Amino acid sequence: MNHTPKIILRLLFVIALFCVVTAVGGIVIAARGQAWYALAFEVVVLVTALPCVRIGAGRAGSGHAMGMLCLGGVVGVTAALIDPDLIKSLIQRQTPRVQPIGGVNVMPWILARLALGGVLIGMAALTVLLRRPARSFPLLLKGMAFGLPVLMGAAAFLIPSLRGKLTGLAPIWLIVLAIAGTALLCVLVSASGHLILRAFQVGIEEEGDGVKR
Repeated sequence: MNHTPKIILRLLFVIALFCVVTAVGGIVIAARGQAWYALAFEVVVLVTALPCVRIGAGRAGSGHAMGMLCLGGVVGVTAALIDPDLIKSLIQRQTPRVQPIGGVNVMPWILARLALGGVLIGMAALTVLLRRPARSFPLLLKGMAFGLPVLMGAAAFLIPSLRGKLTGLAPIWLIVLAIAGTALLCVLVSASGHLILRAFQVGIEEEGDGVKR
């Protein structure tokens, strides 16, 4: 039987309860400001958070990681979509600004929800990895090791001076580098993705998971 550490369940209980309370408050604020799209988002958060309160209380024998993943996704996505200008400003590297709803500044609420979404998804991943840590974590570390050169290469290519040197090479060398780089990229990304997926796959022993006593 799979086991979810009590500390993760307790943290889930607190976060899910916070989401329930803020969702109820959000429904009231959205109704007052006639922001019906925001009201719909808050209803979705409320419906998703309520079962997670039960999971966090240790009253559900299975679906712990899935509950965290679903709540994290819903909380993060609804917070990001609450104002279309938020994503636009982030893409344009501008200071994020959102319109008040019902006369209330919702920016702190959005930032908190985005952070909690990331935390919940991380908790879901950790819950799966801890089911068979002796097998999962070595695979995860190997996958990250294969993926690190890809991230370093992408970051280096963003440096204007280095990018200028590459584009200044003779066409034949650009073709050779492009072919070799693409082949290496495919190998590294494939290996990294496979190992990381395997790390989570070996953690799925059976559908039921229980509370660690």
